[in-house]
Amino acid sequence: MAVAVATDHCPQVPTRPVMAGDEFCQADMPFAAVWDVIGLNYQGEGIRDTPEFAGTKAIHTTPQYDAFHKKFPGKLIVSSETASR
Repeated sequence: MAVAVATDHCPQVPTRPVMAGDEFCQADMPFAAVWDVIGLNYQGEGIRDTPEFAGTKAIHTTPQYDAFHKKFPGKLIVSSETASR
């Protein structure tokens, strides 16, 4: 699906990078390989560790920046969303 979006629905202008943000993407998933710029949502310390999430099965994922930099050393990786409040 990501390939279809990047090739069929985005402007075919080679000088315009295409970016997508994802909060569940892992570096070994094919989704990230398609984009010129990788957006990672909700990464880092403090994500879902506040009192309102205590005792829940909220997602607790280790930040993925290092894994993405290792897998895609030539791509720009940004924090596309960092808070939802």
